Amino acid sequence: MSAGKVQVLLEAFEPDYKLIVKLLCGNGLCLMELLRLRIKDIYSDVGLTTVLNGKVDKDQTALLLQSLCKELHVHTEKVSKRHKTGLADSCK
Repeated sequence: MSAGKVQVLLEAFEPDYKLIVKLLCGNGLCLMELLRLRIKDIYSDVGLTTVLNGKVDKDQTALLLQSLCKELHVHTEKVSKRHKTGLADSCK
């Protein structure tokens, strides 16, 4: 697909899903690798991710696109705030 077609495709997704698609396509992760990905496996400062039990049933290191590092950081901050708010609300 051309870059223009990929951009049109990405614009069709909602922001949270767009990040998932970018990780799948841009990082070459398969769906199960993405679903198993944990925050502690992402090293955005050096642009790496650790994929546990990857395609060959071994742990492997994959490059993380620099353009996704900021998006992942923003997303994790948003989810962290939502989690803290949920915990505070449940304690009331």
